Amino acid sequence: MNYFYDQRWCGQHGIGRFASEIRKQLTDFHDVRLTSKPLALRDGMALSKFLRRNQASLYVSPGFNVPWKLSCNVVVCIHDMIHTHFRQEASIAKTAYYRLFQRPVVRRSALTLTVSQYSRREIVEWYGIPEERVVVVGNGISESFTATGPRFSHPRPYILYVGNTRPHKNVECLLEAVKRLDPTTTPDLVMVCRPTAELKQWIFEAGLTDRTTILSGIDDTQLASVYRGAECLVFPSLYEGFGLPAVEAMACGCPTLLSDRTSLPEIGGDAAVYFDASSADELRDHLHRFFSGAVDRDEMIKRGLDRATQFSWESARRKVRDSLVQAKLLPA
Repeated sequence: MNYFYDQRWCGQHGIGRFASEIRKQLTDFHDVRLTSKPLALRDGMALSKFLRRNQASLYVSPGFNVPWKLSCNVVVCIHDMIHTHFRQEASIAKTAYYRLFQRPVVRRSALTLTVSQYSRREIVEWYGIPEERVVVVGNGISESFTATGPRFSHPRPYILYVGNTRPHKNVECLLEAVKRLDPTTTPDLVMVCRPTAELKQWIFEAGLTDRTTILSGIDDTQLASVYRGAECLVFPSLYEGFGLPAVEAMACGCPTLLSDRTSLPEIGGDAAVYFDASSADELRDHLHRFFSGAVDRDEMIKRGLDRATQFSWESARRKVRDSLVQAKLLPA
């Protein structure tokens, strides 16, 4: 049987981590030999031709892309439904793609994968498919993220943010909260993200230019050291299908302050402090309590380390393989 896996998703970003780890389990799969990117406008047609030409029996994508014409079984992993909540992040072309091409394929599929119970509920509702055909396989924590190891060297204690700066990430709330803290007693802000002109402008308007450091292009080993060195991670997102930085931080012994939205309480459990993502004042108050000693930091670290043990790539890989077998798409 000709099984194909879309390795083009593999990389250092969120879905890329998932894609790289799941590829290790599917050793009997071939790679998709296309030079186009899975999000390219015409990739769906190129993928359709490739699968038909190679007489594929099963195509698995760790992302949400699909072939435009079906000639085999298709299984995709839908990590979130952000495009249905944040119109400013979904172009007309992207919206049309989901409705006209991707949704019909997912509805016909025997199996769809996702990473949290929150995303599963949204997928079932929006695609109109039975619950039993959507399986939560979760995410894991790469081996670089441990509590032991080097710590990032920074002149002052720092609050950490890890992620992109798209609208749903709610970065402006974090900047506003830090702005409202006493600068003489508050740590600096370190952000692991792309240093866009828009972000730099936000930082300037908040009066935080001298207190903010932006890191980009770092690998997992370097990122782990940044987690270890931080006083805490703040993740103010308005929407997450999972929220990988939260559990990576916990695994590195970094206390986490998380938004109370979408999947984050499910992922963080009792190991995080939660705040209303629409209130910079509430986040400011939580940060003030944290840095004034009103929060037991050692207890947060302990709970975080315990929570992080519940997420492993070995478990995610096994769930993917088992779900494909149970759906009778792979032999037992």
